[in-house]
Amino acid sequence: MRHLVATLLIAILASPIAFVDARSVHSTSDEDMFPQGDMSSPGDWEIKEHLAFTQENKAEDGEYVFGMIADNRMTLGVNLPEHKDNQMLWSTSTPTDSNASIGYPDGAYTFSSGPDIIVGNFNVGSISSNDITKVELVVHFDVPDILTQDKVRISVIDNGVHDLVKTWSNTQSGLYYMSNGWSMELSGYENLSWDAISNLEIKLDYVSNGGSDDSQLRVDAVGINVEMKTPWYGAERVTATSSNSFNNWPIIDFDKTKGEFTSLSIAPCGLDAIDGEWTTDVIELPPEQDWGRIHVDFETDQNGSIEIEYLDNSGTWQSIDEGTIPSTNSDTQFRFRILDSCLTRAWIDINDPHLLVTGSVSGDISSMNTTTTRWTVVANGITVDNFNGTILGNFVHQIPIGKVMHNSDTELEIKIKSWYNWENDGSAADVNLVINSIEVIGAYSIEYDEDPQCQLIGSHDLTEDGGGIILPFLTRCSDDRTSTENLIVEFENSNPNVVEVDLTEGQVRIRLVPEASGTAEIITTVTDSAGNTYKEVSTINVANVDDSPVLQQFPGTIPVEHGYNHQINFTLTDVDTLSSDLTVYTNRSWATVDMQNRAIIVNAPVPGFTSVLVTACDLTDCVERVLYLEVRALAELFVEEIRIPDDIREGDLFDVKVYVRNSGQVSAMMVSVRCTADDQTFGSGVIQVLEPGQMGSIICSMKAPTNDNSLIIEAEVDRGTSIDEVDETNNVASEIIGIGIAVEDKTSSDSDSFDIGEGSTLVISIVFIVILIGAFGLFAPAKIKKVE
Repeated sequence: MRHLVATLLIAILASPIAFVDARSVHSTSDEDMFPQGDMSSPGDWEIKEHLAFTQENKAEDGEYVFGMIADNRMTLGVNLPEHKDNQMLWSTSTPTDSNASIGYPDGAYTFSSGPDIIVGNFNVGSISSNDITKVELVVHFDVPDILTQDKVRISVIDNGVHDLVKTWSNTQSGLYYMSNGWSMELSGYENLSWDAISNLEIKLDYVSNGGSDDSQLRVDAVGINVEMKTPWYGAERVTATSSNSFNNWPIIDFDKTKGEFTSLSIAPCGLDAIDGEWTTDVIELPPEQDWGRIHVDFETDQNGSIEIEYLDNSGTWQSIDEGTIPSTNSDTQFRFRILDSCLTRAWIDINDPHLLVTGSVSGDISSMNTTTTRWTVVANGITVDNFNGTILGNFVHQIPIGKVMHNSDTELEIKIKSWYNWENDGSAADVNLVINSIEVIGAYSIEYDEDPQCQLIGSHDLTEDGGGIILPFLTRCSDDRTSTENLIVEFENSNPNVVEVDLTEGQVRIRLVPEASGTAEIITTVTDSAGNTYKEVSTINVANVDDSPVLQQFPGTIPVEHGYNHQINFTLTDVDTLSSDLTVYTNRSWATVDMQNRAIIVNAPVPGFTSVLVTACDLTDCVERVLYLEVRALAELFVEEIRIPDDIREGDLFDVKVYVRNSGQVSAMMVSVRCTADDQTFGSGVIQVLEPGQMGSIICSMKAPTNDNSLIIEAEVDRGTSIDEVDETNNVASEIIGIGIAVEDKTSSDSDSFDIGEGSTLVISIVFIVILIGAFGLFAPAKIKKVE
């Protein structure tokens, strides 16, 4: 008889109808899930600046991105300075026969105590397309003795116009600039064209003031150092993160143990079926609230799916897609058709909780890659939206976030990530993403007024070393005058050596004492503000069992490469079993276990997200862990061949053709290739797309250097590692080529004959000049002085 009474009492207290009938709404209100969204406090946000592919938990290494909270708004931007390089141009010709003074510094020099030394013809090569920002004159020279009367002057000749830039006189010592060289910025010359710079002449003049010479001018080399803007590219990321403690989520999780079931089974993953149906109990719409979006999580080994229906206001079943809002404003039911799948979770959010993000994008977007410059919004670790970071102007984005909510979560984390990927001619640029506010809309609270009562905690049979139990309690209590959070809950525990009990966040936590078993009686007393009490006596039995093996949890979702073996280590212990008596197996044929090395070898057959059920057993018990995998199909780029012409000689202009192949499984877009010779870049190119197995090529051109008998030609693909690959270490290939001595053209064409005749005339003229110089030296005075 007592058993019958207890059974009836439990049924009455657990009845959802009686519980609802006893409740009335006192008031409802909105809740602010994310007060940090008003951007009023910089301390609420954590800003991190990284290179694009640096993990967020690594040290910050971003150089040009920045983030800040100021003036009630968030700014995540990039500030690119001018990108500059220097190029030294050495003179290559001389009208004054000062041959030792042309070219780079080599120790040989031309000296003068009177006649001018003039050099020019500065070869600008392939850099003439860059913008010039500064020009410097560099001279390697030496005046060994003090100048007391004489002077040394340096002038720049631009199209016949002489510009005196430097004069030395009355020096305290000699002027020695042979090793490091003397330099001087040529103000205003940065406005010259490359042709004008290449045609400049530098005049070096030793001016004798009569009498004996003080010294002499020795010139080794004359150059022009040009500073210029050069193209560059890069990618960095700036992230702003803030979280708010919250647990009153506007969602309703459906109880998979209740309702009507057809042709399905209850599995560890949830409700499993080839073609089955589950109809929920009636789902109550919270008072004064609206239905939000319906959500499901499921697992499938094939092309499974979940079909959803709901009862509308007229009682008719209507189909609905996941992530949409049912068209009803009353209590309803949902029906799920499970096809070749396992339904792990189903829930509906209330009031369509969403982020309302307002802000703007401003700046110079011409320097940014419009495809890879993005900004994203992440809620509780899940990316909920992704936007183009090069669309200028104001924006207002409404982003649903009910999909990321779970009743077990204790905080809401919002993260804004902004990627900036630039590629420009070296000009300065800046782009700013400004977030004015982030509102989280949809949370609510309801205050009830009802008689003091609580649902039973009940008695429980537990097992030693188990996880204990957590039971909702305060949410199942109500009172007509005292709010739930102000109810006082006390426990009396007859055997604290077996179990421990407390109340945390409105839930009764019954924790098992390690390695303990027995029986404990728990007396729960709930007291309201008037002193009325509710009491319940619960009996907790803890059975004594052997320890099961302990298989440590796998870390999150592990990325693996499709088509390649990947080793995943695991940790397995058992205090009661020898290691040799432990076994581990998986539910996948492509996931094998190496017990000796405690590793699982996976070679997943299909790209995408999947899971592996890992089971570990001792002689009596088994435990399971789920290994979540992200199977990625990647590109694989490598330089297959560098094709260079044979018999290259000094001064030859030749092409280097670089062949790049994609041996991976997905297409590679915008594949960059750079060509270098002895570590100096001479060309680059981009292959727009490489399909799997496809080969493409680019051509780099260069001129063979003089005074060098060999070159190391190197080609590097995807230098910026902007393309995910299986192997990032095989992107460089090189070839060594020999450089032959230049050979004079001996063909007998008319033009060549003219050139030979012209050369002969030159030789005769030189001989005649030598004879005149000899005669002059024989009959002229000892020295010719230039008197100023």
